[in-house]
Amino acid sequence: MVSPASLLCIHGLPEETLAEIFAFLPRSVLPQVNLTAKSFHRISRPLLFRDLKIHPYVCIAGYSLLDCPPSGLAIPAEIHIAYLLERLQYWASPEIAPLVRTCSVSPWSNAGIGPMVSRDDRNGWDFRTNVSDPYILLNAFFDVLPSFTSLRTFTLKKVHFRQTALKQLEMLPSGTTLCVDGGHVIRREEIDETELDSLPVSRFKCFHHSGARDACLRQWIPRLDPDVLIHLDLTYNPIFIEQILALTGTFPRLTTLTVELLLHHQWSAVLAKFPATETLSIHRFGECEELTAPHISLDKLLPLIQEFTGPSELLNYFLVIPTLRRLSLDSWVPPTNPDDIPVYLGRLGMQNIVSMRTTLFQVQLQSSYFVGFSTLCSTFPNLTELHINIADATDSDSDKLDEFLSELELRQTPLPTSLKKLAIHWSDSGSDPSRKQMSADVLDRMKNIQNSLVSDNPELRCICLGMDDGSGMMYLWRRGSGSDLVVQKCFDAPCEDWYGDELADMKSRREECSQIWNDFC
Repeated sequence: MVSPASLLCIHGLPEETLAEIFAFLPRSVLPQVNLTAKSFHRISRPLLFRDLKIHPYVCIAGYSLLDCPPSGLAIPAEIHIAYLLERLQYWASPEIAPLVRTCSVSPWSNAGIGPMVSRDDRNGWDFRTNVSDPYILLNAFFDVLPSFTSLRTFTLKKVHFRQTALKQLEMLPSGTTLCVDGGHVIRREEIDETELDSLPVSRFKCFHHSGARDACLRQWIPRLDPDVLIHLDLTYNPIFIEQILALTGTFPRLTTLTVELLLHHQWSAVLAKFPATETLSIHRFGECEELTAPHISLDKLLPLIQEFTGPSELLNYFLVIPTLRRLSLDSWVPPTNPDDIPVYLGRLGMQNIVSMRTTLFQVQLQSSYFVGFSTLCSTFPNLTELHINIADATDSDSDKLDEFLSELELRQTPLPTSLKKLAIHWSDSGSDPSRKQMSADVLDRMKNIQNSLVSDNPELRCICLGMDDGSGMMYLWRRGSGSDLVVQKCFDAPCEDWYGDELADMKSRREECSQIWNDFC
């Protein structure tokens, strides 16, 4: 219970501050906060109705959600339908609908727990099959979709589409992010594509199984508005590739592209449809096959690109782009022959890179991890950020971390003089019981290593070393204006007999380490 004195103190805070505080409260608390005072009501009400989740049906056992017929769906018993429709109308009312910012539609969990409309706290409802209209809740939702005029993110997961539902998507607010995960057109439903207009979405994400051929897949790419779309994220599907290549124009405003591609087939022709891309992520689809060179030099194809994430085999093609500054590669293999990297690339592209994230795999290196690390530093001399993941260590290689840190401490290779942030994550799959002691020993050495690195590299502002080998450790140093920040963490692997508070505490500390690492890197 909040005391009157506490309320008086809280009322003295600006509403902006209260809004930030309330945003961290669990939703179960918000109804009470909403009723406490008028000012709290005004602040908490938008938070209370910010997120809406709709679960219109559940797919019964024996059917795949990817291709589930109407007969394979179950909905709540008739006694609950009227209540759910009433709740839906309440959310779609003029007082509530403008408060909704995110909405998702997905099948109810097979566990049968939770409400159809997530804001109600009832559970354990009975379901029934073989109903005359298994889409009664889904259709009702799409009917009221235009009411949500402030919607920012709309997610559709495993939704069964009718023509009317696809048409209603045109009523989304301009600039909405639309995420489509699976789904298909209802059996025997005919889609008249001539009746469908463009979608007003600025961000579109679509995830479909590569083998899917449902008519639903053909309803997205042609309907994206080139004058509105700025972000596109696609998994690989031949239908998507076919439709992109068939486009007569380009997407001149799109700046962020994430796409899964076959690298031996027309990958550069796909990229050519997005000439204004600044941030590009390419995921390889399928087995490694012979790489096809781009049909046009990428500096002409993507003249504005600043950041590239993707397979290392594409590196040479992207380094010709003078605007490229940030790289994230799946691996780094030092060139064994200078001819592998032309001299002009060393003068241009590699000089321009200021941020690098990559992984060193022992199986790909012909020498030690440290040699791979050193080659990387000398190849990209103007880095300001470097994040290295060292992988594939085994029990027999337990001395490699010690060897790597010793060479780092002895300054066997100069770091780029411009380097401000250095992060090294040692990912070890071994199960040697001495790993726990190794983690503790590493922490004891890190202060000397930090001092050695900083003495030779005065620009360094952050150093982070993480080790994950079942047990693990993390060391973080960050230079501050007053005093430096040093965070040291050492955590154990969970034991089989851990339970309750002990296991929860271990998980909490691991999550804390993970959050610190993610914030840093």
